[in-house]
Amino acid sequence: MINYAITVDNARNIDLTGVILTDEFADEVTLTGRDNGDGILGVDETWTYPGSLHGDAGRHERRDCGALNTAVMDTDQTEPQQDSATTTIDKSPGLTIAKDANKEAVTAAGQVINYAITVDNARNIDLTGVILTDEFADEVTLTGGDSRDRILGVDETWTYTAAYTVTQADMNARTAC
Repeated sequence: MINYAITVDNARNIDLTGVILTDEFADEVTLTGRDNGDGILGVDETWTYPGSLHGDAGRHERRDCGALNTAVMDTDQTEPQQDSATTTIDKSPGLTIAKDANKEAVTAAGQVINYAITVDNARNIDLTGVILTDEFADEVTLTGGDSRDRILGVDETWTYTAAYTVTQADMNARTAC
């Protein structure tokens, strides 16, 4: 959530009526700092509108890893006036992958090693184009999560099972450990 405040000052010499504040992306904007409650922004009067953004920062205009938000104030006596604020969005992409085998040792060709693979996005942005490959697995099967869209969402976990059948060539190629 991004909290902010919009302050409107009437530093001119005429009271302003029909005051309308618009903020396209605010979840809610409520006037709080009003001097006398008459609906007129009087000379030397200041109104304060606290607001917040709970939603998707991606729907805001983005500039240099930030969200640009613009508020517009209009009155019966003035042309619309606007001001913008940019909030930095600290993106931290990353994932973890863990692969566990059900065997600690293989003693003969033909034995099957079963694997459990977990892929987790514990960071703060969705990861796109995520594809799991395992060059030594005969088959990799998704057992938990939904990878059809290849988007690993924040706090999402995909689980897989994989299996590999050990060949005689594998046995012959291995040196003593």
